[in-house]
Amino acid sequence: MMKYIKYFKYIIRHKWFVFMAIVNMPDHPDFSFYPSIIWSAIMHDISKFLPSEFIPYANFFYGKGSPKQNGLKVNKIQDIDKQNKFDIAWLKHIHRNPHYWQHWILRADGGFTKALDIPDKYIMEMVCDWQSASRAIRGKGATALEWYKNQWDRIMLTPETREKVEKLLNV
Repeated sequence: MMKYIKYFKYIIRHKWFVFMAIVNMPDHPDFSFYPSIIWSAIMHDISKFLPSEFIPYANFFYGKGSPKQNGLKVNKIQDIDKQNKFDIAWLKHIHRNPHYWQHWILRADGGFTKALDIPDKYIMEMVCDWQSASRAIRGKGATALEWYKNQWDRIMLTPETREKVEKLLNV
């Protein structure tokens, strides 16, 4: 039961950090501020409360042998069933939430993979999500730019989307 309470607290903290990042986002000459982004801030990651995501995430991150117990070092997961349930929950999560770059990856029938352009609204939310995740995991001084630099080689974006992301991050 404690793992569910801990995960619930994490989600609330993460959602708060995203909301604050969005409402405090400075004006950027290349981006229009979308009034609907405030609604996105309120609804951000709401699907994490669905049992199909909440339970596997809580078990994976806060259950016995979790990365949280291992100091956030992801070791080889001994429980393959737990890993598979988490993987399915993660897939559902990125497909329900267009602020993830993975949501915009097309795996074609022909076997090739390509990135699609991400609309500005979701680019803004994605960068705010990185800020929040960085802060929630690493502490108050952590930034979205640090998050991006640590992940950039694994993030598949179109050149246009990458340029917009880097403008928001002042790269």
